Amino acid sequence: MGRLSVMGKSVKVFLLYLTVGGLLGCQNTALKPPENIEIHSVKSYLMQGQQAYLEKDWTSAIKSFEKALALDENSLPAMYKLGNIAYRQKKLPVARGYYEKVLARDPGYNMAQYNLAVVNLALAEKHFKFYTAMLDADADVSKVSDLLGHIYHFSTGGTSRYDKSSSLERLAERLQDNWEEK
Repeated sequence: MGRLSVMGKSVKVFLLYLTVGGLLGCQNTALKPPENIEIHSVKSYLMQGQQAYLEKDWTSAIKSFEKALALDENSLPAMYKLGNIAYRQKKLPVARGYYEKVLARDPGYNMAQYNLAVVNLALAEKHFKFYTAMLDADADVSKVSDLLGHIYHFSTGGTSRYDKSSSLERLAERLQDNWEEK
């Protein structure tokens, strides 16, 4: 019995040594980022991007939203905001691309639908102006002028009692009516 008790104590001491040593070792080898590296999540990049966006710091906002996309390639808020920034920078094809990506993933993203329509109108306006400029001097441009006037009225907000959704619908109807008459 004396031998078992000595062996039991040895096992207990050995287990205690392993436990204490393991705990001390874990403390030193735990996965911690180096002190000079910050850990960011998609949410933190979106928040940073939104703050820069509100301050109209487009460069910083773009960097933050792109970092969010690098972590989550399906981040709709990041794509949407990058579209908005591209629009504000008058990079209409880039803006359209971002809005289309958002809508490919979520067709019900209403603001992306609206902004895509506005971008397409702005792009159409350029084409209508080019078309008008290339016509003969005696060509009838009244319908194109009317369309350009409607697009301008829509894009500038028209009157103070302006309802964007109904104005967009009216503009779409006018564009369709003029298209069918051609």
